[in-house]
Amino acid sequence: MRPLAPAVPPCHPLGVLRYGHRGARQDTTQGAVVAALRSLPGCTVEVIGRPLDLLVGWRGVTVLAEVKQPPGPRGGTSDLGQRLRPSQRAFVERWRGAPPLVLTVDDCVEKITAEVDRQLGFATSCARKRA
Repeated sequence: MRPLAPAVPPCHPLGVLRYGHRGARQDTTQGAVVAALRSLPGCTVEVIGRPLDLLVGWRGVTVLAEVKQPPGPRGGTSDLGQRLRPSQRAFVERWRGAPPLVLTVDDCVEKITAEVDRQLGFATSCARKRA
């Protein structure tokens, strides 16, 4: 008699569910955003799906990010709070860390760089030097 195949846990990539939900729709630009961010030297990107799309680590700073299509007739909006699911809005309201970023393929590298610099204090130190 052949042994039975082991059961696949529901959160396993081969199982029906992943990260506790099924069939989450990804924005079509997510792959391009992930590739652009991973091209930054030393940047790590994890697609987490919930509560937001990405967990980005770069230069010792962790950033939560949501990927949206660029503004336009068939695109999304790049303003936080707009076009977020109710569960995402609730998460953003109770989150006590740095505010999550909303990224598009056009602005992802610029926004991540600015946020990391801000958290590391580069923006304020540069402004003090100019004054």
